[in-house]
Amino acid sequence: MPGTPGPSRMSDGTVRHTEYCGNQPGAAEILEAERNAGLKPSEIPNANGGTCPAYKCGYGTAPDGTPNRSSGEMQFEYGCREGYINPQQCAEAGY
Repeated sequence: MPGTPGPSRMSDGTVRHTEYCGNQPGAAEILEAERNAGLKPSEIPNANGGTCPAYKCGYGTAPDGTPNRSSGEMQFEYGCREGYINPQQCAEAGY
């Protein structure tokens, strides 16, 4: 959900909380704009044109009906292909 801090998967495969994005120049202004927009999570459009947030309802579907992957899933697969994520974790994920 926009503006919600949480755990991040690191390049070594560990998951931990990070403040990195929140500490970047302009982050405070972006968070303030999100708060001032007044949108409830249920009002934020998703990839299918509905208003169920992506974290809950997914990221839409491809023309063949398969679910679109999240950016995190795509980044994880890329890390597996590039070899900087633990091969065992990649195998467990099917990459």
